[in-house]
Amino acid sequence: MILKSVSSGKIPDLGILILIILALFIIGIVSAVPCSPQGPIEPTGIKEAGTFYQAGSYILHYARSSPKPLGPEESRPSNWDWQQYGPFQMSPGSSYHIVFSSGGASVSQSSIVPENLPSGSAYTSFTNNDRERAYAYCISKSPSGPSGSSSSVSPCRDYWGPIEPNQVLEPGSHYPTGSYLITYAQVDRYFTTSESGQPANWNWQQYGPVQFDAGYCYNLEFQESGAITIRKDTRIPDDLPANEAYTTYSNYDKKHRYVFCIPTGSGGSTSTSDSSSTECNEKFDNGNLGAVENKVTCRPQVTFSSSVYICKITNYHWNYGKGTSQTGEIMLRNVNDGMTYGPWKTTGGPGQCGVPNAYWVAHVDEVVRAGTYLVEDTDEKTWSTNAKSNYCGQTQILYRLYSG
Repeated sequence: MILKSVSSGKIPDLGILILIILALFIIGIVSAVPCSPQGPIEPTGIKEAGTFYQAGSYILHYARSSPKPLGPEESRPSNWDWQQYGPFQMSPGSSYHIVFSSGGASVSQSSIVPENLPSGSAYTSFTNNDRERAYAYCISKSPSGPSGSSSSVSPCRDYWGPIEPNQVLEPGSHYPTGSYLITYAQVDRYFTTSESGQPANWNWQQYGPVQFDAGYCYNLEFQESGAITIRKDTRIPDDLPANEAYTTYSNYDKKHRYVFCIPTGSGGSTSTSDSSSTECNEKFDNGNLGAVENKVTCRPQVTFSSSVYICKITNYHWNYGKGTSQTGEIMLRNVNDGMTYGPWKTTGGPGQCGVPNAYWVAHVDEVVRAGTYLVEDTDEKTWSTNAKSNYCGQTQILYRLYSG
């Protein structure tokens, strides 16, 4: 009936209504997801093969599935809460590994590419480390973003930095409670021309919105991938004004410096939920104040009766007052089925009298399921121990119960 009416130029009211509904449905999907969703990628932690893209600036659109069990509507990726990462630049002859974890996404670059990669193209691969939910994604060309040495994001007029890649925690400033967009740029270690030193020529990007709550400190960490990690802490200055938050920052990218600003005009009431910034109020600690030595004969064992969200793991490497020249990795291994979490790279913290890298700190920010685990360390020869810790390596785990 409808087809016959269309061919004669007349569309009945019912046909108009159906077409309008279909049009609205299609527009809704396009406005939420500007490219065809791929996946879902199940939370296996396995690196999945992707595809190749012509060099250029791209935006990653991704969504995390709803908690299980899923109904007919909740199981549709187009109905999930879509977010975006980027824009980021894909260079020819490079590989980009996209990792989903804790509701977020990160992109890291590598020179390892397939042998049959077309000339002028970049390659992608994907891993879901969430361990709780699946992810869907798509990658679209950025309508505006990194192009040569400039971007569409307006440069900061007054910015912090350049921040040197020394991994030192630097004091920041305080901000009224609210939601903020962080504007930042990755810049070269040294400016070789007058143009490269001009803020207008830097690749400015934005991160957020980020919710600043009163009475907390937010540490901005600039990573090697060019991404930002924000960690929430309760340690604040004694003179912090009431109803305000405090910021610090550090640079873990050994090849670049960073500049950033946090415009106060972007403050508002928008809030975000980031599990990685939630305070961990539970602790496992087998350390003590006794003298330590290096004769580790066992690995510390910890049991979680339910799933937990681990914020940080710290291993002690006193090494008879010598510390270590560099830090390694920490991992958890389930004693029953051998399932592993990690390994996580660590950063070093000084011990008493400035002993270098006496503390190996892994910022985990992951959910670990219930079970009994061994804590493993890549340098057991310098891992501190004593009789009070049963000659197991000394470790501290900060975590909270997880009910996701």
